[in-house]
Amino acid sequence: MPHWPLCQTGPMTNAPPGIRCVAWSPDGSRVAGGTWEAEVIVWDPRTGEVLQELIHSDQPAVQQAGSMEVVAFSPDGERLLSGHETGSLVIWDAAGNATLRLELPDFLASAGWSTDGGHVWALTQDDQLLLFDATTGARTTLRSSRP
Repeated sequence: MPHWPLCQTGPMTNAPPGIRCVAWSPDGSRVAGGTWEAEVIVWDPRTGEVLQELIHSDQPAVQQAGSMEVVAFSPDGERLLSGHETGSLVIWDAAGNATLRLELPDFLASAGWSTDGGHVWALTQDDQLLLFDATTGARTTLRSSRP
């Protein structure tokens, strides 16, 4: 049986600096990384070429307040979710346009996509579980520690 290397190990010398979190696109053609400076970098994992540099927030308070905590491709790979520690979420289209900006009531703990790509969920650091329509931004609180 032939042996094919599935990956190479060692430093990726052309990887963007300051990456805090990463996600692979469903088809494996792109990797997204969130940085310490409120940026999302999308690159080709085969060549290391930077395909997009997305500014999650241009507000100095956000850029200085923390880091990106989440990047996640939608199940179809056509959209990208980015989440900043301060509680802001952005949904990007494939062209790199911010199609939806969401603000959470507290700091972000985690976030991701529903399996059909129609919603994004977010968990805040004060234990609120929120569900957002990925097109309209309509919010449903699934669990809240607040009265």
